[in-house]
This record gives sequence, C-alpha cells and structure tokens, in this order.
Amino acid sequence: MRLTQVGSIFQQPTLLPYLRVIDNLKLNRLLGHRDFPDPTKHPLIDELGVRPILNRYPSELSGGEVQRVCLIRPFLHNPQIVIADEPTNHLDKEHRKCFVELLQDFQTTENMALIVSHDDQLIPICDNVINFQDLMQ
Repeated sequence: MRLTQVGSIFQQPTLLPYLRVIDNLKLNRLLGHRDFPDPTKHPLIDELGVRPILNRYPSELSGGEVQRVCLIRPFLHNPQIVIADEPTNHLDKEHRKCFVELLQDFQTTENMALIVSHDDQLIPICDNVINFQDLMQ
C-alpha cells in the first residue's frame, strides 16, 4: 500500500547519497512498484526545474535543489494521500508558488494531502486547519 497509495515528504530531505537524482526518483520502481511511470516524463521535472540535475548526486546539489527533488518523488506514482512535513522549508519564492499550485491541483481530485507546517501561506489551500497552539490552551 505504501508504494502505490501514499507519498511522503519529510522535513529533512531524504535522498540516498550514492544514487543519482534520477535513480532516487526511480526508487519506488526499484522497491517493487511494477507500474511506476518513467519519472523523466512527469511534468513536475520541468515545472520544478529538476531536469538539468537528473544525473547529479545529492552532494552536488544545493539545499533547494534537493528539496525540489524530494517534492517530486511522492507525486510520481499518483498516490491517493501525500503526507508532508514542512514541505516548503528550503524553497525560494518561485518554487514555493509552484508547489502550492501543485498541492491545490492534487487536492481537487479524490486525493488528500496531510500537511504539517509553520508556513502560514499554505493555510488558504487547506480545507481543514488544526492550530496546535489552540489545542494547548
């Protein structure tokens, strides 16, 4: 189920350092997800500007580049649920806007995103917001 229906974005980028970016994006296929699509054909590769770095290793990337790769990975296999922990932490303004639009599009179908974040700019795209400060009082 995890390979086919759930995508995850972690607060700390999680790329395997000994795999090139393209191989990190193909990881679900390597783990046994037979219907996993070719990541190089996914529109997010170009939208988030990752195509020029597909053959590089994580150690050769900036923090923002690593985060953008990690943002693409959960959407490649068309999951029903994406769980994201601080997904916009390392993004510049342009790529944050692109990712917010991606989340909006993702949530308009029968899919769901569960987001934990301090980024108040994500609030307008959320159907439900739980403020943990309110729960502590």
